[in-house]
Amino acid sequence: MEQNGWQVEPIGLEIIEEAYSLPESFHADPADRIITATARIGSYILLTADKKILDYPHVNAKW
Repeated sequence: MEQNGWQVEPIGLEIIEEAYSLPESFHADPADRIITATARIGSYILLTADKKILDYPHVNAKW
């Protein structure tokens, strides 16, 4: 992972709380909620082909 400049983000209570407090309606899939919450809290760009995430206005997502 370090060779690629990647880092692992721990899934702590802050992310779990965010995942289940996302504004407006969103995925029921817990993994998508956690990924989106992590991107929001870290101010990351979320790279995905998932149409629901791309259409969600409360996260910076790109394809």
